[in-house]
Amino acid sequence: MLFLGIDGGGTRCRARIRDDAGRFVGEGEGGPANIYQDLPAAATSVMAAATQASEHAGLTAEVLRQLHAGLGVAGIITADSAHRLRASGLQFASLAVALDAHAACLGAHAIAPPGNSTRVERAVLLSEPPSLDKGEVTDKGSINQRAVLAHRAALVVA
Repeated sequence: MLFLGIDGGGTRCRARIRDDAGRFVGEGEGGPANIYQDLPAAATSVMAAATQASEHAGLTAEVLRQLHAGLGVAGIITADSAHRLRASGLQFASLAVALDAHAACLGAHAIAPPGNSTRVERAVLLSEPPSLDKGEVTDKGSINQRAVLAHRAALVVA
């Protein structure tokens, strides 16, 4: 299984492919990817970066449809904007979308963490937000980690 990570910002879009063990497979770059400014151009930049990453890895174009993609893209500020990007024709095996600031934060902490307790080893972009009904969000708006882990155990890899 292969995973595609996209950091789509206002000036460029970066893509990296890793296998299910977390090993680097390939990377690529594309143009600006801000859906607030230009959704079709952002989708084109995402696909250009993903295609370049697959070519760098020596993979065929058909492999793109088999990738499980997590996208952090500029301009994703509401659930509706994330839905519009998902509906733009990007064709991956699965697709999770978030704001590019989240992807940048993960990247920053994964590169040079100040200590083991702050190092990001792995991240999962949820296809559904945490549920109030299942107790995944507290009354103060914090994430109840124990409830999230209990209800989404299939997403957690030991």
